[in-house]
Amino acid sequence: MSSTVVLSRRHWMAALPAVIAACRTRSPSPAGATRIVSLSPATTACLLALGAGARLVGVSDLCELPRDRSALPRLGTMVAPRLDALRALRPDAVVMVEGPCHEAFTRGTSLSMVAPRMETVADVRAGFDPLAALLGTPDASRALRASLDARLARIAQALAGRARPRVAVVIRRTPLVLAGRNAWLDGLLPLAGAENAVSSSTPYPLASVEQVQSYVPEVIVDLSGESPSLLEAWSDRTAIPAVANRRVIAFVPSSRWRQGPHLADAAADLARALHPGISL
Repeated sequence: MSSTVVLSRRHWMAALPAVIAACRTRSPSPAGATRIVSLSPATTACLLALGAGARLVGVSDLCELPRDRSALPRLGTMVAPRLDALRALRPDAVVMVEGPCHEAFTRGTSLSMVAPRMETVADVRAGFDPLAALLGTPDASRALRASLDARLARIAQALAGRARPRVAVVIRRTPLVLAGRNAWLDGLLPLAGAENAVSSSTPYPLASVEQVQSYVPEVIVDLSGESPSLLEAWSDRTAIPAVANRRVIAFVPSSRWRQGPHLADAAADLARALHPGISL
C-alpha cells in the first residue's frame, strides 16, 4: 500500500512545520534555487516561461507540463499536498501563489519561498520579477514582460475602433459558474475587445440560466469543456441574445485560460473568435 498522504486544508496547515523542517536542510545556491517545487499552475507556467523547466523537481497535480518534463513528480495541490513525496524531494525553494498556504509556510522558517500575487493581469506582469529573482535571472523577467506587452499592444492595435460585445464567460455548467467582475477573466476580456456582461462582484458566482438571461450577453464563452455543447443544451433559451444569434464560443479548458504568461495567447484566441477577420 502506498504511503502517500493527502490532507485536508486544515490538516495541511497543522502539518506545515514538519514539511518545513524536512525542506530546511538545503538552501539556494548564490546563483539561484536549483531544486524548485511549484504548487500552483500559475507559478509553474511562469517558471517554464522564464526558462527554469530543468530546475523543477516537483509540481502540483493541476500543473500542465511540456512533454520533456511530464515525468516530474506530482505532489497534490496547495491545500492538499502529498507530504511524504514533498519531503523526499528535499527542495531548496517552494513556489506557490499568494494566499493562506503561503502565509503559513513563511511563518518561522528560513525556507526559501516565493509566492507572487496572481489575481489580475497587472499581478501576473509583476509576478515575473520575484520568480526571476529566485532563479538569479532578472533579465529573463524583463524580457518575458516585454514580449508579453508587445503582443498585447499588437492585439490592442488590431482591435482599435471595433465595437466591444458584452460577453458572459461560463466556467462550469454543473453547477453553473460564471466569471464575475473580480475574476481573472474579467481582466482578460478587455484585452480581447470585449466587456464582461456579468455584473456580479463575486469573482465566480453560482448562477441560474435565468440570471444569465438577465445579463443580456451578446456572446457566451464556454470554458467548461462539458458536453453536449452549450448551444445544444440551451437551445430553448432564445431569450438570451447569444443563444438566439448562435454566438456561443467553446474553448477547450487549458492553462492559457488561467493566470500566467499565456494570457496573450488567450487574449488573441478570444479576439479572433469575437472579431472574425481580425489580423493578428
